[in-house]
Amino acid sequence: MPVSIGIPFLNPGSVFEKAIRSVFAQTYSDWELILVNDGSTDGSLERARAIADPRVTVVSDGENRGLCARLNQIAALARHELLCRMDADDVMHPERLRRQVDWMLAHPEVDVLGSRAVGVDEDDAPTCMLGRPFDEGGEERAALVRTLFVHTSVIGRRAWFRANPYDAAFVRAEDHELWLRAAPTSRYALLDEPLVFYRQPDRLNLRAYVATCRTDREVYRRYGARAGGAAVTAALLARSYAFEAIHRTAAALHLTAPLMRLRGAGLPADSVARHQAAIARALRAKVPGWPQATTSVARVEPTAVCG
Repeated sequence: MPVSIGIPFLNPGSVFEKAIRSVFAQTYSDWELILVNDGSTDGSLERARAIADPRVTVVSDGENRGLCARLNQIAALARHELLCRMDADDVMHPERLRRQVDWMLAHPEVDVLGSRAVGVDEDDAPTCMLGRPFDEGGEERAALVRTLFVHTSVIGRRAWFRANPYDAAFVRAEDHELWLRAAPTSRYALLDEPLVFYRQPDRLNLRAYVATCRTDREVYRRYGARAGGAAVTAALLARSYAFEAIHRTAAALHLTAPLMRLRGAGLPADSVARHQAAIARALRAKVPGWPQATTSVARVEPTAVCG
């Protein structure tokens, strides 16, 4: 079954090339790639247009409309029944599409499928494990308490994304709001294996973190009573305010690095080399119209991973 892959981008810089190469590294080749520019000025649009492959479509209207609008646009443009989400600064495991497409074909009752992810630093070195399994059948409560998926890891039914568009009123928590809003009429699932390498910032962006906290609190207020009840909602609101205060204090004291390391679980020591090999394989892929990759992946000793 063919699959549509959508990547919105806004000034992604050099990591854009890595994301694109990881698509071309897929062992599953029956795909279309929709690259939607959101007003980039860093040369990435020209880079995208240089790709010489009929499976790739570049869309640009010269405007900055925001992530939610672009994700909904991708759903409208997708030609295939399965739609794969991808960010412009992350890297796909070479087996991602094959594993997720095969799983969705075997489970037609599921609307959206995610996977776990491995966090990587600016040198593409694996640092931690992201994403946690949840009990199927209890998706609504799980979606209230935490965002169900690493957003860039999901694949879903095109019809589902069209019927459940992202809401621009919840920017920075658009996925949290979507999974929760649609939970009563949807089926979600998660593969307990990392199929995406998710770029983790080295430093805390306090302004963005505070904006996310505030938007998450709007999600709790809107859906909390339905999904968890008054007591759970109050606890989540209190937790959010506490986390914001902790991060503000840490930023003022220039002590955010330890907090960033707590954002994922530790990687098993025997898995680091395997992840490094998958990243290197993804970044070596040839892209028609581009010169051969020269990127190298930093080696990491097991003691360097977080957790």
